[in-house]
Amino acid sequence: MQQLREIYQYAMNYCIKKINKGNINYFKTLFELYKIILPKEILMPEKSLPQFDYKNIVTIALRMKELAWAKKFIEEYKPYLRKEERENAYIYNLAHWHFHSREYSKTLSLFQRVQFTDVYYQLDTRSIVLKTYFEQDDTDAFFYHASAFRTYIRRNKLVSDYQRTSYRNFIKYTGQLLRANGNMKKISAIKKELEEKKQVADINWLLQKTEDI
Repeated sequence: MQQLREIYQYAMNYCIKKINKGNINYFKTLFELYKIILPKEILMPEKSLPQFDYKNIVTIALRMKELAWAKKFIEEYKPYLRKEERENAYIYNLAHWHFHSREYSKTLSLFQRVQFTDVYYQLDTRSIVLKTYFEQDDTDAFFYHASAFRTYIRRNKLVSDYQRTSYRNFIKYTGQLLRANGNMKKISAIKKELEEKKQVADINWLLQKTEDI
């Protein structure tokens, strides 16, 4: 089992490296790998699923628009999370699922129920909340949250320089898209800049928004 785990881990790490270099076709390969290894419990040698594996699997499934599969996974694998992490991890991923289902009020309501101390959860949660206000076209809430997000990034010493730059750019370009208010000339300029600037958190979502608008 250990040898099999190492083989699959190598394959998953290879896919992640490709994705990080911009090859989004590997999202599908990574998702298929997860679907193969989950029934084999390769990720759960002690019948326990690490919360970040749980989060990553949900994120990949949502990225692939596999909403029904993601919801089933969230519910079925909740009991395998460590007891002290279970509720926060479950609520975060359920809120993320509601965001992709365009149920924005439920997204915000769920996030109000938890306080994340982990910096990765904090960054991802704040990003989803910002995107939710964007989707709702709630300008006041968006810019209030954007300001608080910038302050968090600036003050938190656990945020790396790379993360700081990536999320600052994410806030900047999301705000520019909201301000563009459907102006195609401005949106085209934002899209061109995004395509040239690689260090932007959630850049694929931003590029999709330029297309949707």
